[in-house]
Amino acid sequence: MTGKWRSDAQPDSPGGGGGRGRGCGAGCGGGVAAASAGPPVLAFSPPPFDFGQVTAGQAASQTVTLANTGGRASRALMVTLSGSAAFTITVGTCAATGLGPGRVVHGHGAVRPARTGTAAATLTAANTKTAVLATGSLAGTDASASHLYWASGNLGTIVKASLDATGAKVIASGQGEPAGVAVDARHRYWTNSGVGAGTIVQARLGCTGAHVIASGQRRPVEVAVGPQ
Repeated sequence: MTGKWRSDAQPDSPGGGGGRGRGCGAGCGGGVAAASAGPPVLAFSPPPFDFGQVTAGQAASQTVTLANTGGRASRALMVTLSGSAAFTITVGTCAATGLGPGRVVHGHGAVRPARTGTAAATLTAANTKTAVLATGSLAGTDASASHLYWASGNLGTIVKASLDATGAKVIASGQGEPAGVAVDARHRYWTNSGVGAGTIVQARLGCTGAHVIASGQRRPVEVAVGPQ
């Protein structure tokens, strides 16, 4: 699933600065440049927020930041998430204190799609007067497997087909006895195990830009991709 948010900062309501300017307690990770005067101005970052591609049943996470670049502290805050259950967020809720000027609070955002399709959610930071100070929109599309790939060694080709093996078409040719194929979110990989070949090849998903990333191998047969 690819997940993004766009941040929209809004000033607090007039007079809603909460004059003591306490930060968000232990959740605050540092400071940002603040205006010398004016209301609190809060925003989530980074915009856009991208989880990368995530297969259904797996998870991806990123750091979430809420910053106050305004001139005064906000009132006590509550950060909430509404929408798809695929998204979760853990941010210092700031329920007891406000977010001071020039202060940031860090949190943890995650997505775990349960099924194929798209998902959307909204992240909101509001003060105790229910005035919304910042929002973030999250959206994504599951990246579950939708095709089969295989190597035809004698023909020197890499083939792509639907999951039921229909619609097979050659996406790379002229290879040196290819023997193994692997795919991740951005690239395809295959081995060339023929005599005099001994290479691992990487190409973009459209199989353009194919180039050798490892050579001098002794008849490589299998190739795999993984998180580590």
